[in-house]
Amino acid sequence: MLRGIVGIGTLMLVQVVFTFLRRNSRVARILQNEPLLLMVRTRVLHDNLRAARVTEGELRARLRAAGVHDTDSIFAVVLKTTGDVSVILGDGHSASEILDDVRDADLLDPTTTST
Repeated sequence: MLRGIVGIGTLMLVQVVFTFLRRNSRVARILQNEPLLLMVRTRVLHDNLRAARVTEGELRARLRAAGVHDTDSIFAVVLKTTGDVSVILGDGHSASEILDDVRDADLLDPTTTST
């Protein structure tokens, strides 16, 4: 019983410590996960795949699961903080605001993206 109380107390203490650490913006950036751009139109972002530990095969499987038959229809593919993958189809005109918090979203700018 004492071990259980010590275990719960330790977990509570760790939670309090992390709550205080998150108040520091530098530490928060390290602790907080952020959505990550995996694909821009037809271009696969290999560095981001490696950072996310996602293989090209897994990416293709997620595209198939999303019903993508032609990569030319893709605007962006985003790995969400939950581990789910969002596939955004079309030209992306209405999607730019919802992608503001995605790491490397600046690559979605048509002046900087080449296919």
